[in-house]
Order: sequence, then structure tokens, then C-alpha cells
Amino acid sequence: MRAKLRAAAAAVKRFCKASRRAALWLLAFLFTLLPAVYMNNIYGYLPILTLLIVSLLSLGYLAVLGRSVGAQDKSLLSSCMRGTAMEFRVEVENRCLLACPRVELSFFMTDLYGGRDGGTSTVITLAPREKRVFTFDARFDHLGRYSVGLDKVTVFGPLGVLSRTLPGGAEHIVEVTPRIWELESLNLSQQVTTEDSRARTSSTLDGADYTGVREYAVGDPIKNIHWKLSAHTEGFLTRQMETFGSTGVTVILDLCAPDCTGETGMCLYDALVETAAAVCNRAISRGLENDLNFFDRRGAEQRLEVRDSALFDSLPSLLPPLVRRAEDYPVEQLLIRSGRALYARSNVVLCTSRVSESTVKLLGDIKLGRRTPALFFVLPRDAYGRERDALLQPLHLLDELGISYFVLTSAEELQ
Repeated sequence: MRAKLRAAAAAVKRFCKASRRAALWLLAFLFTLLPAVYMNNIYGYLPILTLLIVSLLSLGYLAVLGRSVGAQDKSLLSSCMRGTAMEFRVEVENRCLLACPRVELSFFMTDLYGGRDGGTSTVITLAPREKRVFTFDARFDHLGRYSVGLDKVTVFGPLGVLSRTLPGGAEHIVEVTPRIWELESLNLSQQVTTEDSRARTSSTLDGADYTGVREYAVGDPIKNIHWKLSAHTEGFLTRQMETFGSTGVTVILDLCAPDCTGETGMCLYDALVETAAAVCNRAISRGLENDLNFFDRRGAEQRLEVRDSALFDSLPSLLPPLVRRAEDYPVEQLLIRSGRALYARSNVVLCTSRVSESTVKLLGDIKLGRRTPALFFVLPRDAYGRERDALLQPLHLLDELGISYFVLTSAEELQ
């Protein structure tokens, strides 16, 4: 929708420019027509004849320039870190013997959502047989995959009224990688989980080893339901199997923010991704194994083993843009699966911008499983007053459970 609105606005702008030029030419035509009407002799027709001859010559001049002026993309763009600029190079050449009074180069850059994010333009002149190299810096302030390139080349005639638009050059895909922050405030547990906290000994019943039972939760396998005990209760009971673990960190990245768009949404996206990367980097610095869990651009669940920071450079091609609908990014599935994994890591860190009582309950279940959960809660930077208080309200339950959490509004606050 944003891309369509911008395309429509650009079309209206082009139409307004063309209308202005046509109006100026028509006004000049009417002005030069007046002597012919009032004088009705050869001298009275000289102004309008001069205007027509000059206009025809200008059309011919422009036709020659349109065939002789060209632009060639010389850029070598691939990837850069967020907040840095990359140099874009274009070689413009005038191959004919006529001077080019005005050439306008228009560049474009997409935003996180794929729409054209404005752009920039510059105006130059070219002497006969002149070749010039023009450079500009494209700054990328937000994470993601972007397209950048030369949109079009507009060549103007001698009078500046008539013009001809030539297609631009190649389109480059630039991947903006996250900045890596030092996260000293996060304490990671190195305690190994050996069994579930609900029971200390395992017993055998119906041919299966388990440590106890608990209430059924959505996502539990049907084969784990204890049917005999469930028959004596109002609900279903699930066997709680013995679990084993290892020191390490499981990072769950939630990229869904239903109410955030535009610049606010892009800043929120930066904070979420760079927070997850900072947690993984913290684990690497402490010699702990870690994995990053998320849903990719196709909606498939991904679990990446992060062994060094070089993996962060591939995140822009794997991570989806900010997701608007909660059903398209079921992060609670990742929490449930991580909490019930047979061989689980000792730390579970959730990076999200949406916290509800069910989220707190899942984190509490992870802690009951003798593991160490932590929450990084990223708030929209425009959330103030009552809106901010409402977003923070579920966090008091984390205080009661003794679960660590961090609240931030931008990635820079990680430092």
C-alpha cells in the first residue's frame, strides 16, 4: 500500500512538472502571437515564426542528445553495517559534439517494506565529448535488504522546457547487517539441567519413564497424555518426561509488531535484531554454545547454531521484515518447543516487542524446568504515558517469578 501511494505521488509530481512546462510554452506562444494579430504583416509574424523555429531546433537538438548521452553504473555495492554509508558511482558521458546544458540524475532507495523511500537527484552539465564520474553516499540507518540504483537520467534541451527521460542503470541489492553491541549486563547461567523440578526421581508407568504429570497445554503430543489419570480429573494430564540439558543459550527472536509502521517500526526492528545478536555474541564471548530461533521469510521455523559473529552478516537475507499479523509469527510455539526440548540449553532469552500474561506464563514454565529465562522487551519509541504503562503492566508478574528482564526502546541502549 505504501509503495502504491508513493508511486501515485511520483506520477502526480511528474504530471505537474510536465503541465507547468506546457503552460509556459503555451503562454510564450500566445505572447508572440499578439504582434501577428495586431500588426498583420511580415514583421508581426517574426516573433511566432522565431519561436516555432527555435522549438523545432530544440527538438532536434534534444533528439541528438538523447541518443548520445548515457550513464553507466560503476558501483560495487553488497553489504554494510547499519548506520554506515556506501559510495554509489555513476559514469555519465556525452558522445556527441553538442553541449548538454542540463542532465538530471535521479537515484532511488527502497525502505524496509520494499517501497521507494524517496531518493536523491543531482543536476550536471556536459561539454561535447565529456565524460564525468558522479558519486554519492547512500546511508543505511536500518537493517534489512534494500535495493538502490540509478532510477533515471533526464536530458534537457537548450531552452530547458523539453526533456527526454532515459532508463537508469543496474539495481543493486544491499544487505545491511546488525551492529554488534557488548552486552555486559546479561548474566548467563552455566548450571546444567539434569531433570525436571517437578520430581526428583523417575518412575515407570504404562511402559514409559516420566518424572510426573502436569496439566495439558496446547502443543503437547497426544501420545504423552496420561489417559488413566486424566479419567479421574476434569481435564487432561500430560506426562512430564525427564529432560537433560547443557550449558548454553537459546535465543528466541520475535519479529512481529502489529501496531508499528514506518520509521517507528524500522527502529523497533533494528532493536530486536541487534538485541538478539548481542545476546548471541555475549554467549560466544563466554564460550557458551548458543542458537538463534525465528521464522524466516517463508514462514518456516529456523534454528541457527551461532559459533562466531560472522553469521550475523547473513541475517538480512534470512530474517523477514517486521510482521504485522500475530498469526503469521507464532512466537509462543518457539517458547513452548524450547521449554519442552529433551536436550535443552540452560538459558532461554526472548527478544520481543509484545508481552502478555501467556508469555509470562511460558517463561515461568521454563524456570520451573530448572532453566534460566530472561526477557528483552523492546518498546516503540513513541510509546508514552498510559500506553507505555499498559505495555509494561505484565512485567510485574516477572518480578514475582524472579525472572530477569530488560526494557529498551533502541539498540543503542544495549551499550
